[in-house]
Amino acid sequence: SQQDEQNYPEIVNAVFVVNSPWVFPYLYGLVKHFIDPNTREKVRVYSSGYEKELLKEIDVKTLNIKYGGENNEELPTVRGVKMKNREEEMTSKNVAARDSLEVVNACEDKKGGKFEWVFKLDDLDIDFKVEWKGAKDKNPKTLIDESRITEHSGEYVAKGIGELKITFNNTYSYLTSKDVNYAVIYNSMEKLKAQADIERRQEKQAKKAEKEARKLAKKKEKKNKKKKKKKKQEKEAVGDEEKKRKIHEEKEEATSEGKKQHQLPPIRRENSEEVLSSSFPVWMTI
Repeated sequence: SQQDEQNYPEIVNAVFVVNSPWVFPYLYGLVKHFIDPNTREKVRVYSSGYEKELLKEIDVKTLNIKYGGENNEELPTVRGVKMKNREEEMTSKNVAARDSLEVVNACEDKKGGKFEWVFKLDDLDIDFKVEWKGAKDKNPKTLIDESRITEHSGEYVAKGIGELKITFNNTYSYLTSKDVNYAVIYNSMEKLKAQADIERRQEKQAKKAEKEARKLAKKKEKKNKKKKKKKKQEKEAVGDEEKKRKIHEEKEEATSEGKKQHQLPPIRRENSEEVLSSSFPVWMTI
């Protein structure tokens, strides 16, 4: 509203909606005209191809790998509908000798639901029975009927309205009472379906993140290989230049030695008189 805009200044820089279903951009196109123009300009909706746009606003080391960055930290995920845990719902009751304990849970949803149970005795044993009676059934249907057991766990999927009755029977014991630790929980079909949908989405997102991680790893590996290859080529180039230089030096040295060997010895200059005296005999007549 206008009052909100006047009293609560907008500080958001940008809003990114990514991985949106194909129908979302069309729905947003219908309602965006009711959003303040300043806010509307900051909202960007992407079904795919958003990585480059995100990197314009977020540093690559900060952006999670799932969205095209290099940050490997695990993102918080929506865990979905709170499902009851049988172990967390455990309660304890004493079943006296020559007595029994009945636990009744109702399903009031026409679509049905799922019952789960668990029980355990620290010692001794007890008879255990599970029955289901639908809204249109005249007599209950026995699901489990076991004697002298110490523990049991199971489940039953009801397809409509009815009651699930669990009986702990200790009538066969004349003197000993039994402490029974048990839990019976019920979840409607709608809740189960919602949880299943969330788990499927999480699994799909996990697979996509894993695929992106492998893709990035391959990209990095390829980049590292190129760097190693380049360094190797540079090293080989330096080695080749060194070899050429040595060969050139050896050739120059060999050429220099060859010139020295073919050079004529220097002419020794002597005194002309000495040369004459040594070259021509002197004849004297007495």
